[in-house]
Amino acid sequence: MSFEASSVDAGGGRRNNSEVIATELINVVGKVCRALYGCGAETAALGVNDSMLVSIVGMALYTGYVFMPQHIMAILHYFEIVQ
Repeated sequence: MSFEASSVDAGGGRRNNSEVIATELINVVGKVCRALYGCGAETAALGVNDSMLVSIVGMALYTGYVFMPQHIMAILHYFEIVQ
């Protein structure tokens, strides 16, 4: 299966520039990946989704690490467990 950029999507409607650019980017990544590793654009797109998932999970864990101690201490002070 190959991705081809066009200004008309499968449903017959017009696509905006960001969709066309994203499709072109997938095409280019797929060509580079196919040339270097013998894989297709679908595999490259899955790699992008996986890296985004790892980034989001990492940001959530870091945010919890930074802010949760403050919230826990505020709760303990509210219930007067810690002075």
